[in-house]
Amino acid sequence: MRNAVVAALIVCTSCAGSNGPRYMFESQPHAVVSGEARAVSGGPMFFTSNGELYILAGTRIGQRTGLSVYVSSNGGDTFDERIPVAPPAADVMMMGEMSPTMLQDPTSLSMDVLYEGADDELYFAKASLFAHRFPSAVQLVRKRTPSPNGFATMALSPAGILYVAWLDGRASDHNPPNTYSLYVARSTDHGRSFEEAVKVDGGTCPCCRPAFAFGAGGVVYVAWRKVFPGQYRDIVVAMSRDGTHFSGPARVSRDGWSLLGCPDSGPTLKVVGKRLYVAWYTQGTADTPQLRFAYSNDARTFSPVQSFGAGVSDVNHPKFVGGTAVPLLVFQGRPPGSNPWAPLTSYIARVEGGTASAVEMIPAADGSISDPVAEARDANTIFVAATAENGRGSQLVLERGRNP
Repeated sequence: MRNAVVAALIVCTSCAGSNGPRYMFESQPHAVVSGEARAVSGGPMFFTSNGELYILAGTRIGQRTGLSVYVSSNGGDTFDERIPVAPPAADVMMMGEMSPTMLQDPTSLSMDVLYEGADDELYFAKASLFAHRFPSAVQLVRKRTPSPNGFATMALSPAGILYVAWLDGRASDHNPPNTYSLYVARSTDHGRSFEEAVKVDGGTCPCCRPAFAFGAGGVVYVAWRKVFPGQYRDIVVAMSRDGTHFSGPARVSRDGWSLLGCPDSGPTLKVVGKRLYVAWYTQGTADTPQLRFAYSNDARTFSPVQSFGAGVSDVNHPKFVGGTAVPLLVFQGRPPGSNPWAPLTSYIARVEGGTASAVEMIPAADGSISDPVAEARDANTIFVAATAENGRGSQLVLERGRNP
């Protein structure tokens, strides 16, 4: 999966009404990655700040997988020269949910990047939004006996506290076979230092990225896929009121999916008001790809599970759209009625309460996409990013849409 892949960025408009979203897209994408660098697999991450668009993407130069940020000040029409994130000798992991993550820290006016090296170590890098230069990255996890660290994620709380979660393979945890532990560390000084990591739980699925969300009063939610006896891999949620002590895992749903393998598809979280929404991928008891969601007002008990994306084939990788007041989800799938080898494309659905809207297909990129992510720029524009692959090589491309 680390060979040539296309990364596509698509812009669409916000949800209109309870019947689902409406979008108007431009027909021609813009190339972002060019020259000696070419995009590689792994979903791009992005955010907008003061009218600028920042995109994080893996780039292949020679035999090394590097990591770069691309900045556009004109809505994606053109992009500045790439900003290297990792040092020249680094080889960055770009594989599905093992790919790097990025966020904006509005307090320190910086962009923060978390990535995994080929040495199974996690690195944190920070750069000013104005200097556009990343100093040396710092190694995030330190322990006496080396062991794998991966599938990391990070999020910034409303109070400006930075949280990082990852799957940790340290042997001293005495986990069941073929499982890892979930660890969380936080920084209260904008990433200059991190507190000692705390173990949240063991027996985690070793290849599904966890997810964060934040509630009122400093509440922190973290979700992950846990392995239960019989190899049942269900989504669970834990809660913390101080950011360091987490509750035991609450099982969101008993899906009946038994698998001795790696789904590479973690949960996604969003808080709307006092309600926590959880969405995830499963194959249930029918071994058929399905997308499900549920909600909770206390992170201990959950609503009846509902499905979304009905009619779309080979659905996977749901992600809540950031920056919206309603729970919108972006995911991948094949058009209804298409042949089994049709290119994958992106879809958006609105889920609220116990219902889901009809899905809206985003115009296909040049290739088969995977791992879409989305972020709202304002009330009228949502950016949707995904990776894609075709037979002509790799590039990072951009499409835009407007509110009709």
